[in-house]
Parts: sequence; structure tokens; C-alpha cells
Amino acid sequence: MVARPEDVTAALNSPALRVPPTAVSTGAAGALQARMARFSDGAAHTRRRALVEELLPNPDELRRAAEEQTGPLLDGRRAPFDVMPLARTVPVAVLATALGVAPIDRDRTVTLVGRLCDALAPTLAPPPTPDDPDAVADELTTLLTPVGAGDFERVAAVAGILFQARDATAALIGSALLAATPADGTAPTGIGRLVERTLREEPPVQCTRRHAADPVALGGVGVPPGATVWVLLAAAETGPPAPPATFGAGPHACPGATQARAVAGGFLSATLARGLRPVPGQRMGYEPRPNLRLPTRLLMERR
Repeated sequence: MVARPEDVTAALNSPALRVPPTAVSTGAAGALQARMARFSDGAAHTRRRALVEELLPNPDELRRAAEEQTGPLLDGRRAPFDVMPLARTVPVAVLATALGVAPIDRDRTVTLVGRLCDALAPTLAPPPTPDDPDAVADELTTLLTPVGAGDFERVAAVAGILFQARDATAALIGSALLAATPADGTAPTGIGRLVERTLREEPPVQCTRRHAADPVALGGVGVPPGATVWVLLAAAETGPPAPPATFGAGPHACPGATQARAVAGGFLSATLARGLRPVPGQRMGYEPRPNLRLPTRLLMERR
């Protein structure tokens, strides 16, 4: 386990430390996950990350779309209500549309991405649903094939963007709503400050894992080949001018940091502009995820 900022930076930049093996190594789910940039190393990662960066949508358009899609969904809710289901689905829907998913396929794509996350994302508890991850991956691949122009690498890149955005963006939204103060207001500049403060003080991604492919020394401690290294991003936060530590560093630093800020900002703007705030005194629970600080529910009321 590494936590000092300098050791975290060294670990994330070390060629001896690789991303850990995927949750499943065979079948459709394993094939899809293994082709995502997040779960690749070396030349394959470089190529796949470049494809992801090429596909990432314009952040200003994402922010507008997130605000426009969130508003009507909130207007139809009777307070108090749990906002986390929307925090999990709206970002995926916004990104799916921006990436070219057909309107008729969007809602099903959002559902499948959620099921794939539930099946494959790290958790300290059993998966909440008995979904067959291969069946989910097969159907998701079929829906995304037109978007990827039949190129499986491109399909995997689109799937990876949606997969990575779903829970991490929901965690950012949930924590930001809890951290919001009247001083933040609802103007874009205030929402931007709220997002940046949350990224540093309540980071959505708390840690990440690496697998030692070769011997390496971190903080004066030798790490043998085959060891798992937990990299505590949250403990490495040093404040500006460094970027938020939650986005990582090195070759696997989050390529969609600007897009994540934009989608979360649009969602927060629509929510706070409607006078919605967390119900005071509610007991907060968090999903048993080793890497994310993701509220299980967040009750909102109108003020």
C-alpha cells in the first residue's frame, strides 16, 4: 500500500507496475473488458487510449446536455426522493447520446452498462444481481456496433468510456451535493468551484490497484513480482497547482477528467437551481467498493 504523494506518483508512473488482471478472463465480458484502455498496458494501452481521447465528446456540449436531461427528470419527482439512481444513469445517457448511440437504443445501453458495472467492478460484497456478464456484454456490444462502425476496438473504446463514467461520476455528483453550500450558488462559476472542491476534499475515486510485473522499490520498500499494490489516491492530494489526485497520474491518468467535470456540473446545476438540497440529518451509507466513495442513496428535498 502506498499513500505518500511522491510514492503514489512513482507507483502510477512505474513500468514495473501494471493494471491488474480483469475480473473475468474468458467469455464475451472478459474479451470486452480486456480491450478497454483502462485494463490494457504497453503498446495496446497507448493505442486504445488514443482512440478514447479521439472519441471523447466536447465538454461544453456535455454540460448543456446533462443539465437539459436532468431538469425534466427532477421536475417529475416528488420530494423527498433518492437522487442516486439519476446520478448513476444520466451521465451514461448523456455520454451515450454524444457518442452516437441511437435514441431508440439509449435507455437499453444505460441499463446494460449498469449491469456490466455491477458484475465486473471491484466490490467487497456479492454482485447485487445474478446477471450473466457474458450475455450483458454480448448485447451491449451488439448495440454499440453501429457506433463503432463494426470495429471491435472502437466498440470497446465506447463501452469503456461509458463503463468508467457510470459509477465514478455518480460518486462525484453525490459527494458534491453533500458538500454544496449557499455560497456556491447555481452559476457555472460556482458549480465549477463546487466540483473542484469535491474532487480534492471528497474524491470519488479513492484508490486504485497495480500488479507488480517486475521487482520495484516504492518508498524504500521492495515490492516483489506478483504482489498487488494498493495506490491511495485520496491520500496523495496536495492541492493546486497539481491536478486533483483522484484522476490519477502517469499513463493511466483519467483521459476524461474534463468530461467528468462537465457532466457532473450540468447535473448539479439543474439540481441546485431547482432548490433541491440533501435532507438534513439523514444517515449516509456507501457502497462496499474498495476504490470508490459512492453513496448508496441520497435523499433530496425542496427548499
